[in-house]
Amino acid sequence: MLALKELKDEEGLTFNMSYERQPFFLRGSQENVNHWLAQLGLQPDAPRSQVMKKMGWDQPGGGIDVLFKNAGIDRDMDVVNNCQYADTMNSQRLAMYATTVDAEKGEKMWRALSRRYFQGKDTQIRPIRLDSRPLLLECAAEAGLDLKEAERVLDSDLFRKEIEEVVEKMHSIGINSIPVLCFEVDGVAEGSWLDNPKAKGRLIHHGSGNPTEFRHILQQLHGMCRASL
Repeated sequence: MLALKELKDEEGLTFNMSYERQPFFLRGSQENVNHWLAQLGLQPDAPRSQVMKKMGWDQPGGGIDVLFKNAGIDRDMDVVNNCQYADTMNSQRLAMYATTVDAEKGEKMWRALSRRYFQGKDTQIRPIRLDSRPLLLECAAEAGLDLKEAERVLDSDLFRKEIEEVVEKMHSIGINSIPVLCFEVDGVAEGSWLDNPKAKGRLIHHGSGNPTEFRHILQQLHGMCRASL
């Protein structure tokens, strides 16, 4: 995170940070995805470029492109533009399984999925869809998971209930879009952020941010740490 580097270089502040991801669905089941695409006048296999054009999100140099550029992330746009929208439940389930094996494997699984779908990297599988079994197993292999166990997860309903409960809880506290980032100080923030999002030592950031915004959040967290000593 660029904000961390800036604070260390300019103010000598060092943060011992760790993070974890939670599941979320923007559109849910494939039926919902297809209905959304139909409302746009598109077929279920419409590439992202067509969807972006219909939504008015295809302006060059705008929106997510700025965020990627600021983060120093490059993308193969020819591949990205041809990715397709799909039900993400199986990708969420497999990533949650990876996390139960090892936190690092969980992060590797998410990164493998993200690089393929959002950056168009590391795969020759086409089309790129987050419900593609070959793509999911390719990511599982890259994350170092046992592929027989990964297939067992995909062939079952493992983690489905847990994911649905987390997403339902998020909806119940008014979270209906992503990203949402929860920052909290260990030993200061009490309970779960889903149950007590406004607890002392906890800050919630809705939407994509830039280094200046995150720097301000980290400075606030630093102040909370000093106040708790």
